[in-house]
Amino acid sequence: MRRWSLGLLLLALVLGGCWDQTEVEERAYVLGVALDVPRDKGDRRKVTVAMPLVREVGAASGGGGGNKVPLISFDSIAPTIQEALVPIQNRMNRQLFFGHQKVLLFSEESARRPISPWLDFFERFSTIPRTTLIAVSRGEAGKLLSTAPPSEQLPPLYLHQLLMETANYGFGPHRTLNKLACYFESRASGILLPMVKEHKDSVEVDGSAVLKYNRLVGTMGKHETRGALWLTGEVGGGTIVTGGRGQNKLSFVIKSSRRRIKPHYRDDGITFEVRLTVEGNVEEYFGSRNVMNPRVLEQTEQEIAQVIKREITRAIGILQADLRTDALGLGMMVRKRNPKKWQKIGEWNDYFAEHVKIELAEITVFIRRTGVLR
Repeated sequence: MRRWSLGLLLLALVLGGCWDQTEVEERAYVLGVALDVPRDKGDRRKVTVAMPLVREVGAASGGGGGNKVPLISFDSIAPTIQEALVPIQNRMNRQLFFGHQKVLLFSEESARRPISPWLDFFERFSTIPRTTLIAVSRGEAGKLLSTAPPSEQLPPLYLHQLLMETANYGFGPHRTLNKLACYFESRASGILLPMVKEHKDSVEVDGSAVLKYNRLVGTMGKHETRGALWLTGEVGGGTIVTGGRGQNKLSFVIKSSRRRIKPHYRDDGITFEVRLTVEGNVEEYFGSRNVMNPRVLEQTEQEIAQVIKREITRAIGILQADLRTDALGLGMMVRKRNPKKWQKIGEWNDYFAEHVKIELAEITVFIRRTGVLR
């Protein structure tokens, strides 16, 4: 009985308490990581990590507001991320901690080279959030980790929220570490990533970067990006303006969208029949348009549908004719629904460019609320 009691006591002493804990003040909380290609460094990358100064944050917050939270960044050049973090860690008196990472940026130049090996580090560690947002930057990615308006205290958090809001408006895809990892695991043929660039003292989402398999092959503007996102079913908000250059302009705010795609298999190719339903409200208009009139309302809905059709058509043209890349997920649809056909196709991106037709069978727009009339 004494032996059992002594054993339980020793076990309690071993398991109890926080013997391996790390104090908050002993950690360096990484909020953002950027990967650039340095000049004349071959396959190496310049790895930049950005983090707030925890102790100074506490001191600044006690002053009564208005103080900018100190942000510090370190960079290192190495052939792997783990090797790049060693000299960064050697320059710090705190342990690097990635449990609060918000963004991972690839420069455009680094994204034009295979990027999947550089995701391996982030996939392996359970402390790195799978919700970390991924983006491609025009110019130096590390610089964007320190770029934000004067009203924003932490640029990585500002960039994270910017990517979230832009995705809600349909002008940029929402891409997380988890989604990109699943993309590479599924061996899909293409994917869209949000494109960001510096704009004075802030950051702007500038359309999307198109990845073909493992590397960037081109970019698309905001409206072409939304055209592609209509087909992937990722547009849930945003504004469409109709009326041309005249004074009869109207702003239609998107509230929801639903898309249905049905493939039709032929001996010489595949036709994807697309049906799209969009609902929203009129938030602003100029001129004498009376949207309460059923005929005018129907005409307005048709105008909005034409704008959507132009965006989709332009996106299809870029992906098929210029980039020859299926970033719409159509190949995965064929692979899942018709594996026999998929095995006969071979190289899907070439097949997508030469033998696939995307037919916009129906685009239906519903204006649910017209607002206050003058």
